[in-house]
Parts: sequence; structure tokens; C-alpha cells
Amino acid sequence: MAVRTRRFQEAPPPVRSWPASDEIALLEAVAVHCEKHERLPSPNDLAAALQGHLRAEDHLGTEQATKRLRVLRSQYDAAAIRLSRGTIPAKEDDVRIYKLSKLIWAGTRKGKRKMKTRTVDTRKDPREFGELSKLHPYLSAEVEAIDKGCGAAAAAGVLKRAYGRIGDDTAARLEAAGGGGQGQYGA
Repeated sequence: MAVRTRRFQEAPPPVRSWPASDEIALLEAVAVHCEKHERLPSPNDLAAALQGHLRAEDHLGTEQATKRLRVLRSQYDAAAIRLSRGTIPAKEDDVRIYKLSKLIWAGTRKGKRKMKTRTVDTRKDPREFGELSKLHPYLSAEVEAIDKGCGAAAAAGVLKRAYGRIGDDTAARLEAAGGGGQGQYGA
């Protein structure tokens, strides 16, 4: 039997659906409008501003221009992340597009690119199930019911052992969410 190996090929560079000159004209029109009116142009205003400025006349419709503007916004967000990591655009047109995009959208999505950080709420020293049952009776009842329902002999007790390391904040939040009846935790 022949062993197949997968060859990884470098992906071809993306093909632009709009010429870079048209993207630049679009962004320049938006930047001029934003400077005058302090807001993004409406789709109709954008189409009117682009009249006669695009090489590809089939891109002139309001829907196409609006879609391209959304794509350029996403590309700007991705480029800003790459730039923060030290990756500079290679082509002069890409640098121009980035600078125009920055004029339009810089600072408009504060905090969107940052990942939310979750603090781990676990204990290094596990507590006994009986102690947790007194502190969080409803949550403990759920853990016990799920643990009994596992069925597999190897898995029996695993949840109870893990529950012993639950942090106080997480346990209190789950206890409050459960309310007081069994089956409240999605199990």
C-alpha cells in the first residue's frame, strides 16, 4: 500500500476584485466626506462622489461600493493587527490604502480587537465534597447527579474530584444561576 503524503503549497496571493486605484478613489471619497460632514457618506452620496472616478465602471453601484467599503474596513482591522506585530505592507498601494483607512476608521472600534481575558478561578488545594455541599448545596447536588449518571466506572468520581478545585467565585456564580432546583445547570 502506497503512503500518500500531503504537500503543502504556498497559497497564491489573493486576487483583487477591484483595482487598487479604484479602492484608493473610494477611500479618498469617503475621507473627504468624513472631513466635511464628520460622518460616513450614505450609499447614494458615495456612488455620486465616485461617478467618473473609477476605472472599472461596473463597480459604480451603491451596493458594490458599500460592500467594498465593508471589505476595506475588515482589511484595515486586519492590517492594523499585522502592523502592531511588525508586518508592514509590501506594496505602495497597500500602504496608501492603509493610511486612508486609518484616516477614516482609526479609533472607531476601541477595545474590539482586544481579547477578553478570563481569570482562572481554581484552587490549588482541593476541598472535600462535604465541605462544598454545605457551601453550595444546589450546585453540589447537580455535580453528584451528573457524576452518578456518568455510568462508566472509569469516569465515576472524576467530576467530584474536579469540583473540589472549583474557585469560590465560580461556584457562587453557578449556585446563583441554578436557583434551587435540580436540572438548572444544563445537565
